[in-house]
Amino acid sequence: MSPTLNLTIKSSIFDRKRELIIAPEFISYDIEGLITDQPSLISKNEIKAIRYGVKWINGYQFVIGRIYCLDILTTNNKVLKLRLKSMYGIRKNQLHNKFETILNALYEQHFNEIIHNYLAKLSNGNDIEIAGVKFIQEGVILNSKASMIPWEDIGTKSYNSYYTIFRKSNPMNYKAFEYISEWNATVLYSVLETILKHLNQESIRTEDPN
Repeated sequence: MSPTLNLTIKSSIFDRKRELIIAPEFISYDIEGLITDQPSLISKNEIKAIRYGVKWINGYQFVIGRIYCLDILTTNNKVLKLRLKSMYGIRKNQLHNKFETILNALYEQHFNEIIHNYLAKLSNGNDIEIAGVKFIQEGVILNSKASMIPWEDIGTKSYNSYYTIFRKSNPMNYKAFEYISEWNATVLYSVLETILKHLNQESIRTEDPN
């Protein structure tokens, strides 16, 4: 497991420095002085979901800035929010690199294990649900009103800001998941792509045992 990440964060050039710690057993973020009920510390067992992405700040005729957004949802439905804002390109590269470092640490310390646990449950014959998508042994169900899509008929496409799942035999039967607004959309992506890759490899072995 990677070592604890300890970073100093300035949400904007006007904000004071805050400490972010991503450790194997917890996530901690200094929120003192913020008017919020978000937690300042989340233990490992309280981590439930993640969402993240970039929001663009539009000026009169063109984009003038960006906000890197990251939210962590707890099991008691509280949300830890982290924001990094760049205006007119100031600190753009620095904040982009810091944001990637934070995401990598979160996955290495916590979310890779969450992804593995989902896969293990399904492998052991249990149904799972991620971002509203139900996984059963025969395939996936996109929502309560949709019929099951068998594994061999599942198609996916990945874009910078969202992920889509569709039925190959009827591509209009699909659902899109925005990484910035859908809880665990990226976890859904990782779990489903891992399963499809495994099934494809098994199919290749079956067709060509040599």
